Amino acid sequence: MLLRSVNTYRDADMRSTFSSMWQPRWHDEYRLAVNSNSPTRTVVPAKKHDLRVWKGYLKTQTGQLHSMEIRLEYEAERDKRTLFYPLAPPQVEWQTPIRHPNIQPPRPSGEGIVCLGPLRPDLWNPKTHIAKVLDFIEVLLNSPDPSDPINHPVCLEVAVSMIKERLTRTPTLAHILEPKLREAELVLRKYAQRWNAVRMDAEKRDRDRAWYLIVEAGKRLSAESRR
Repeated sequence: MLLRSVNTYRDADMRSTFSSMWQPRWHDEYRLAVNSNSPTRTVVPAKKHDLRVWKGYLKTQTGQLHSMEIRLEYEAERDKRTLFYPLAPPQVEWQTPIRHPNIQPPRPSGEGIVCLGPLRPDLWNPKTHIAKVLDFIEVLLNSPDPSDPINHPVCLEVAVSMIKERLTRTPTLAHILEPKLREAELVLRKYAQRWNAVRMDAEKRDRDRAWYLIVEAGKRLSAESRR
């Protein structure tokens, strides 16, 4: 018990040291982000005089206002290590209801995940400014990509609807892609109410087939549109 307490204090001291070390960078990032505020985008600290967590507000082209939390210091889900921007990408969590193929609904129906390539740990560049991350998110919000949806029932349902609508402009592919979309919809209806409760590997594979079918249809349609 004593050893655990000592380790806890050491961990707390280390977090405090790292947090203090990155404060100058965080202040510079905040100034850059505030200077990039616009009628469609605003950032503020979640708590006064604390730059570890920011609140971001985005307005869509249709006037809908959305909010998110941007964490510059946070705990990794897998190993519980404390991560710090810019060594790791900021953690972004969407906090308002949304139907979007690349942004997961907020808790409790989802986890508010934003599917953005530059935020992936294996693609992260420590030179990336938070203002640039906000640029990426704003573009994603207004330009959804149904060919790369998040594997969540709401995101997949929206992706199917978007692909169907785009198919009306590419009717030559309808007879190929519509059966895939119908099959995906059947899978979605089967698992929608217990999406995260599926435990058996066979059922997981069956559930995830919806994502594969939608991605396949979306990418085929995108390739055809580029010709």
